[in-house]
Amino acid sequence: MSLNVKKIGYAYDDLLLIPKHSTIKSRKEVDLSVDLGNDVKLNIPIINANMRDVASFELCLELVKMGGMALLHRFAKNPVIDQINTFHNILEVNRDYVNNVGVSIGIQKSDLDNVGTFISNGVKIICIDVAHADSEQTVRIIENIKSKHGDKILLIAGNVATDIGFSNLAKAGADVIKANIGSGCFAAGTRILLSNGLYKNIEEIKIGDRVINKDGNPVNVTDSFCTGIKRVVKIRHGLNSKHTYVTNDHNYFVGDLNTTKTAIVSSYGNILDKQSKTIPKASKFKWKPISELKRDVFLMPRNINFELEKDFSLDIIRSYGGKKNVLEFTLKPDYDVGYILGTFLGDGCATKTIDQTKLKRNAK
Repeated sequence: MSLNVKKIGYAYDDLLLIPKHSTIKSRKEVDLSVDLGNDVKLNIPIINANMRDVASFELCLELVKMGGMALLHRFAKNPVIDQINTFHNILEVNRDYVNNVGVSIGIQKSDLDNVGTFISNGVKIICIDVAHADSEQTVRIIENIKSKHGDKILLIAGNVATDIGFSNLAKAGADVIKANIGSGCFAAGTRILLSNGLYKNIEEIKIGDRVINKDGNPVNVTDSFCTGIKRVVKIRHGLNSKHTYVTNDHNYFVGDLNTTKTAIVSSYGNILDKQSKTIPKASKFKWKPISELKRDVFLMPRNINFELEKDFSLDIIRSYGGKKNVLEFTLKPDYDVGYILGTFLGDGCATKTIDQTKLKRNAK
């Protein structure tokens, strides 16, 4: 998360890598090679980010020519066929590059099914590529792949940003772990849902605040910092008049309706639970960068475990007739109020007609 605070930055003049006594006579003697195991040895310890806008064919080819590793990205219309074609195109230049080119998969069942297809096409390096890899799904797919394919492949997994995250993937059997996560992707003004049901702007979030995560569970904010100025795009939820500004590569949890007929998109609730008609079939629930969204719907967790007080009151304030911020009444919880709030959080509207007389009578 980003916090708009003043922090002291560091430049090259402020830091020094402490030199040690050297016995090297020439820089030509320096060996930068690294052995990753499973017959994968790199002449230079450089691996590209397997992002769509980074992992182009030209960059990957140049990288393997220099002795680094090229990881192909999985963000294509047909990620399996596209990656296999690119893999073979690189091998046509030099068959020895087979130990320098890897493909990327996600953590869905279809991704697990595709591992055998990649291996049968000669792939020896597979990267499990998710934004937050310290998860049960990632651990399970690592264990599954290693149990089925063992040392046939070099298995990379990531990304993680904590010691425990690294340890979890290592224990599951990952051969190489991608560590650290890029800077934040939200601009100031982004609304963050707290565990008490209220919202805060992201720049107001403090360490220790309880926020709702992607699974609908309350968690502690462990750090909060500003990552500077970036180019962003604006999006707007259908029920919110304000825009949210995010970087172009920000991943949203969405329901993918791109393979669904336009005529039935309006009733997409049950459609999302069915797999897509693509080959191979895949779940319609997925993470997608904002730059790739077309006919996709933003999703929230189905169940949110709010940490609410046993009792609450809500002041209803209105401005009219030249009067500003007039207290109409104080709303106290009852069945009707719960219905309105529950329905609104569920699908964005409350359609039940409430007896206003009863509502005001219950209000104090």
